[in-house]
Formats: sequence, structure tokens, C-alpha cells
Amino acid sequence: MRTGELLRSIDGLPYGQRVRLLADHAPQLTGLLGELGQGNAFERTLGLQIAEVTRDTAYVTRLLNDPEPAVRSRALAAVGRGVPVSDDDLRILYDDAPAALRTKLVSLVRRTRRQRLATRLI
Repeated sequence: MRTGELLRSIDGLPYGQRVRLLADHAPQLTGLLGELGQGNAFERTLGLQIAEVTRDTAYVTRLLNDPEPAVRSRALAAVGRGVPVSDDDLRILYDDAPAALRTKLVSLVRRTRRQRLATRLI
């Protein structure tokens, strides 16, 4: 399946059905992550949904630095829901992050009990 086919297949679906379809077919859709990652914010977010289900750490890590704040927030939420992004990647993100993202990152570190990372950020 190509990105255009995916977009047409979900066009007009209610949010819940779209999320369910992506989750059900995520393993077959991982080949689209490269294309989705180069698309608009909506397409990158679709890629995040696929990456979260498949635990694609590289994709989520890359989108933690997305220029669109909403996409960055979704990537950070994926980390909070279990995508295993390394403490080193999160520390590097923290070092260069704007204040609003730092606040969300600190909250994530506290909520996920990443004590080593918390110590490194102090």
C-alpha cells in the first residue's frame, strides 16, 4: 500500500474507526513511515500512530524534534505510552527544547519514573 492509498482508505472515517484501522494494520503499514514522515503534520501524526503500535523508536525519536508543536506533543505522548525512546535521546531533546516542551518532558520523566534521567537533568 502507498501513502495515497492509505489516505484515501481513511478519508471520511470517524476518528475511532481510523485509529482502529491503523492499529489493526500497523505491522503492514510500517513501510510507509518514511513517506509519512516527509508529509504534512496530519501524515506525520498518522505515522506516529503506526509507530506507537509497532514500537518504532526511530520514527518517534525523529518526530520529537518535529517543527510542529502538536506533532512533537503526540510523539512525547507515544513515549509516555511505552515507546522505548532512550534516556540519552530524551536528554538531548531537553537540552535544545523550548520551555513549553521542557515542561512536558519533565512531566513525562516524573510520570514514567525515569529516575536516572531525572538525575541527569538536574
